[in-house]
Amino acid sequence: MKVSLNRDNAVIAALIVGLLIGLALGAYVFYAIFPADVIMKNASPKFLNSDPVSQTPQYRDFYVVRAANKYQHDVQTGVPDQLRGAEDVLGVTSGDTSMEEAIAMVRASEKVVSKENNSDGDAGLFTRNEELAMGALAGALDKALQSGNYPKIDPSKYAPLQSKTTVRIVGAVVWLLLSGLGVWLILWMNRRTRSGESVAQPEGFFSPQARSAQSHNSASWREPAPAQDPMAPIRTPDLAAHNSTVNLSPTSPGSGSSTGDARPSAGDARPSAGDAKPSIFAAPSARLTSPVISGEAPISTFAPTVYRHGDDHYDEDFAINGPLGELVGECGASIADRLGLDAPSRVSALSLWVFDKNDFQSTTKVLMTNYAWNDTVTRSKLKARGEAVQAMDGGVIEILTSTLRVEAQVSDLTYNTDKNPDHGYFQNVTLTFRVFKRQASA
Repeated sequence: MKVSLNRDNAVIAALIVGLLIGLALGAYVFYAIFPADVIMKNASPKFLNSDPVSQTPQYRDFYVVRAANKYQHDVQTGVPDQLRGAEDVLGVTSGDTSMEEAIAMVRASEKVVSKENNSDGDAGLFTRNEELAMGALAGALDKALQSGNYPKIDPSKYAPLQSKTTVRIVGAVVWLLLSGLGVWLILWMNRRTRSGESVAQPEGFFSPQARSAQSHNSASWREPAPAQDPMAPIRTPDLAAHNSTVNLSPTSPGSGSSTGDARPSAGDARPSAGDAKPSIFAAPSARLTSPVISGEAPISTFAPTVYRHGDDHYDEDFAINGPLGELVGECGASIADRLGLDAPSRVSALSLWVFDKNDFQSTTKVLMTNYAWNDTVTRSKLKARGEAVQAMDGGVIEILTSTLRVEAQVSDLTYNTDKNPDHGYFQNVTLTFRVFKRQASA
């Protein structure tokens, strides 16, 4: 039988594909859109800063003055090809600058130099001689353009514009193909993760009774199994701690009827009508159900976690692993509500939560003290956190997700002794989490 792909593999694959696509895009931008020869070397002077509006001296103007001085020096020394040095400096020879662009740059810089000389004379940034040299260079370039006597570009050796265009087109096509392949791979792995066949479980892992038990209220209390059941919880419910009795009759919860058997049954549990205690010992938030079904083995059983009064940073979580060691979810407990702003905190409610990695959702139950359970304001405030459950020593809270069923057993439950308020906050509570694989309804 095939095993479905683990979601971790899909996430790792997505990260790797994303990294490769990012590297490809970075290489494309660096080498095709902004090649190194433009950024760092062999760049045309047309990329230098200039200010043709206000005509303030900028980098391009100083560069063009250098080209004009070179032309003037070559003329004075009788160099055979007097204009070739200036054409090299301006980028005409390499093809980075056309003859028209070179003339326009020289004319624009000549105006800047003339303006600066009229303002500061030879004591400024430029001299009158440099202004004359720029005029002479511009005239020579105009004459060369009219006569056609200037370097003609050999495409096999230079042609930078054509080669860059080819690199850009090829790079864009390759990057798009790589991106499309990466997206397809991620979607394919995600489909395999969601729809792949699950690992076969041992025969009898779930019984029909277990499936029936899973369909009841997800916030229900479950009575622990008898002592001879190997899968039974550690403790048995200590309902005497609440001075309440349990009815064995099959009448529905909340009917108000009671009979006189003090033992909990597999049916509904509620306080006796003759209970002498005040309303703070109201019925639990949900009924007691049948014991844990024999033969249903948990996939994970965690060591008990203990909250003690004074632990203001209580936050416990456990990783849930599947049969092959893969991570299938997490569960844990943390502080949900406090009474006032005292230090140490008076914790009146704990969050019991389960995260199911299959659907990336969490289910939360709020375990409340007797005082918080009977306070309508507190219950209304905590409703947004999750379904309310009244704490009961020995009780087992069942939390259901799409693929998991988690039992959280409450034990060693003690309340505050200062009556501030009575049964208002936890003094001590132990929680034991057991995780079962939930079978989909038939």
